[in-house]
Amino acid sequence: MDSHIESYFQKIGFQKCPYEHTRYMKQSKKSNVLFISLYVDDLILNGNKLSMVEEFKESMVREFEMTYMSLISYFLGIEVSQSDEYLYFPKEICS
Repeated sequence: MDSHIESYFQKIGFQKCPYEHTRYMKQSKKSNVLFISLYVDDLILNGNKLSMVEEFKESMVREFEMTYMSLISYFLGIEVSQSDEYLYFPKEICS
């Protein structure tokens, strides 16, 4: 049975990845894409269109009780750094 959040993702046009069950994707008609990774009660979003990201964040705040969503700095105990174009992970986990 789907959880409330999974049902909501489907309702707003996301598809669940058949291979990674914590990953969802939404693609617009103009080939813009938004990915979501859901781990327990944390969400990580990434996409190629800022307006899609902002629209999603606003819809989540309306639907769920949420705290401020900021740039990622740690995920599952791994430090993450960001630029406008890339996510950087420590060299130790990439080798």
